[in-house]
Amino acid sequence: MTTPSTLIGKAAVLKDLDSGYEVVDKQAPSPGRGEALVQLNFSGCCYTDTQARFPSPNEPPPRRPHIGGHEGTLASPRQP
Repeated sequence: MTTPSTLIGKAAVLKDLDSGYEVVDKQAPSPGRGEALVQLNFSGCCYTDTQARFPSPNEPPPRRPHIGGHEGTLASPRQP
């Protein structure tokens, strides 16, 4: 049986502005109270993810490391 602590996925991580995004293996977090762990088939980066790489001079810089890609498609469980 696969548990959340053994699930590994890919993540686009921005560590600093000079390096750009790097795709790395990440361990899935354990869900907390009131949370659910879902499997994403695909995830895309959007405009806000590019703003993390090229921040506006009028706004505070985002926290780093920044993990991009919040628009995804889910793998839904099969129903009998």
